[in-house]
Amino acid sequence: MIHRRLSLLAALVLLLTPACSWMPRPLITHDPLTSEEHLALGQAYLAKDLRPLATNEFQKALDRDPRNVSAHMELGNLAYEAGALAEAGQHYRSVLDLDARHPGANNNLAMVYLAQGSHLNEIEVLARRAMEGSASFRPYALHTLASHYFEQGRHKEAALLLEEADRLVAGAPPALRFQLAQLRARLEAQDGPNRSCLSGLCP
Repeated sequence: MIHRRLSLLAALVLLLTPACSWMPRPLITHDPLTSEEHLALGQAYLAKDLRPLATNEFQKALDRDPRNVSAHMELGNLAYEAGALAEAGQHYRSVLDLDARHPGANNNLAMVYLAQGSHLNEIEVLARRAMEGSASFRPYALHTLASHYFEQGRHKEAALLLEEADRLVAGAPPALRFQLAQLRARLEAQDGPNRSCLSGLCP
């Protein structure tokens, strides 16, 4: 595999280097990379925050293999972050067509519906399915479901979910802890002086 990639890199260098007028340029009409190789290249670009290049590689991964779950997830996440909710939802649904129990796709599709204010009856089902699928996704799904309950005015239930999430996020990424803190602040602002609701003690 290493030798193959080095050979490919050498070929790319030749293509990008100006050739002498008498030297014919090689024409490659077949994509030499596999779907997984395009995926890995896209993730390398994404790690450097080169999003357009990453998006292009993830799409090429899907062109090579429309069943590449990871490529669908990457494109869905990029679309969600760009505010293209319909496109994000399409990718997450494609994942669920391939794997109905996929925890990330279940949680993220619930987040899309929450942001759109649509399919409200499905949000809880999706979030709970994400919780069941993987322990590592449980804090994310708890935040999603708590956000849904908050929007519905079910503040006591939202607070209980946040308390459970707080017990699970000691080693979680800072972004998730920040989102949980933001939602807790919104709950406190809504509940006003009745702070006991945040401990699930309000009637």
